[in-house]
Amino acid sequence: MGLFDSIFGKKERTEIKADAKEIDEEDLIQEKQVAVTLTHLGYLKRIPVDTYKTQKRGGKGITNYRTAKYGDVAAVITVTNENDVIIITSAGIIIRVPVEEISRFSRPAKGVRIMRVKSENGEKILSVASAIHDSEE
Repeated sequence: MGLFDSIFGKKERTEIKADAKEIDEEDLIQEKQVAVTLTHLGYLKRIPVDTYKTQKRGGKGITNYRTAKYGDVAAVITVTNENDVIIITSAGIIIRVPVEEISRFSRPAKGVRIMRVKSENGEKILSVASAIHDSEE
């Protein structure tokens, strides 16, 4: 008769195995569709796609960004939390950021500055793309 049996008066049903699989932090990320917005000034934010609702003809739309304050929107892409976002500038700078590490903000918020884009030198964001996350990096 074990300790559990003596305390609760019934047999323990939980079975503990020694060969349990190790849990990686990436296994805990829930796959969810998000919209990633990047501005020409280098601000980046992540918003759940379900924040935006489908509209019919004559819909007025909703504010995603205040362009007068934070610069024009360079790109908006939809990805899952398990992907990476790759940003390429005209100066040859390439940044790869896991989507899960991009801060979540409300729609009109500016986001966080991911890079300094020197617009006075003619530098601009050329491309934004999504890629499958490589866990070996």
